[in-house]
Amino acid sequence: PRSIYRFYQRLLSIKKTNPVAIYGKTTELDHDNRKVMAYWREYEGKKLLVVGNFSKHPVSYALPQPLQSFQVLLNNYDEVKEKGEKLFLQPYQAIVFQQ
Repeated sequence: PRSIYRFYQRLLSIKKTNPVAIYGKTTELDHDNRKVMAYWREYEGKKLLVVGNFSKHPVSYALPQPLQSFQVLLNNYDEVKEKGEKLFLQPYQAIVFQQ
């Protein structure tokens, strides 16, 4: 259940069944960040926030907005570490949040 294969199965399921993932407009965040890739997908007033750490070191990422109204759809680690408007990502951690 924790394999990369299962992670990609869940990711593809979101892409095939979630209207925000299918039809949403993508807005890239923090384009110049070489360690973290982050972007919004927005559709009909709903949002997905996708954040991924592409480095072998833990990093912190300044969130574009607080995540109180978001739920975690997908995470390749057991927990999400957040404090205020900072997200702390483990090496190669990827998280999909939905509002």
